[in-house]
This record gives sequence, structure tokens and C-alpha cells, in this order.
Amino acid sequence: MSGPQNLAPTYKPTWLTHAGRIGRLRYLAYSFAAIAAALLLSTCLHALATSASVRLEMVSPVVWGVLLLVIGVGFARRRLHDLGRSGWWSLLQFIPFAGLLVVLWLLCAPGQPGVNRFGPAPEKNSRAIVGAAGVALCTVLSLLILYLVVLPMYRENLA
Repeated sequence: MSGPQNLAPTYKPTWLTHAGRIGRLRYLAYSFAAIAAALLLSTCLHALATSASVRLEMVSPVVWGVLLLVIGVGFARRRLHDLGRSGWWSLLQFIPFAGLLVVLWLLCAPGQPGVNRFGPAPEKNSRAIVGAAGVALCTVLSLLILYLVVLPMYRENLA
């Protein structure tokens, strides 16, 4: 006879819904995927603008910004639900400097185990989620190294 099993209900989160909860890795992976999709969309709109008209080029940053705003607030809301907080806390992201601390908190704080007032805990992360989060972390670290090491060396060579 085996020992007691964890029978707490879970659910499988989907990418673009605003209901439910997501954990830290899903928040990172989903946010990174949204940024990549917005950059791809922005690049396509920019390519169309150079071949069509100048006015379309001005639409590209607006589309990119609104897309990231809506999707990013939705991801933050679901992550806050995993922490047992109201989705209204996601508005703290828009306070200069404090917003960075809020995002870091969302990335680092463990969610509430089991069911909370926002629903059951998300199921365990798949390999695809773990891989996407790994790619996101490697990308961010690479860009940070470029910014902190390579860019100053480049500026010194220009002087």
C-alpha cells in the first residue's frame, strides 16, 4: 500500500486567458513569448511601412505597446492570483522604479500551495515551459552582459 497522495485539485493554465493562476516559470515564459511576438509583429509592421507608407510606421510602436500592456497586465494579474493577491496590484508595475521591484517579486515569490480564493493551483510545469523560461533567462543574462561588459569596451575604443 502506498502512502497518501497529494489529491489537491490542479488545472492546466492556457496562454491568453485572464482567469486562473500561473506560477513563476510560466510568468517568465509567457512574458518572454509575448515580448518576442510583439517584436515580431513590430518588425513585420515596420517592413510593411517602409514599402507602403510612412504613416504605417508610426502605428507599429503603438500596436507593440498596447499589445504588451494588455497581455503583460493579464499575466501579472494571474501571477498575483497565484500569490493570493488581487489583480489590482498589477497596476503597481506602472510606478517608476517600484514597478521593477514588483516584477522581480512576481518572478521570485512562491505561489500559494493548493486552492486559494482565485482557484486551484496550476499543474506542474511542462518541459516546454521550463525550456522557454531557460531561454528567457539566458537571453536576459546575455543582454545584461552585453550592456555591462561589451558596450563599455566598445565606447572606450571609440574614444
